[in-house]
Amino acid sequence: IGDIDKMRDSGGVGEGKDGMLAIRDERLLAPDQRKLIGMENANRKTVITGMTKAIIRINRAPENEQNLKQVMPQAVEQFAAIRRDSAKKGWWIQLPNGNWTRK
Repeated sequence: IGDIDKMRDSGGVGEGKDGMLAIRDERLLAPDQRKLIGMENANRKTVITGMTKAIIRINRAPENEQNLKQVMPQAVEQFAAIRRDSAKKGWWIQLPNGNWTRK
């Protein structure tokens, strides 16, 4: 996580509106950092899937493909909001409307 924080501190990556770590400026990243970003985003997808399944269970709905697809956007939105809220001052965050801003 320290390496990811360094990338966020530099402005090379930011918190995307989809809850993923988004590359903002390739020039600020070392070549090996792309793999780290991919690994971080894979972890985030796992968390979002878990959140989706939890929301379905809370609503006592069956965990099927249709419900997963229906609830996933809500989980993504909640996860992205958490990431934006927990971003440190100076980090880039993408607002729900797609615009980027520095926190």
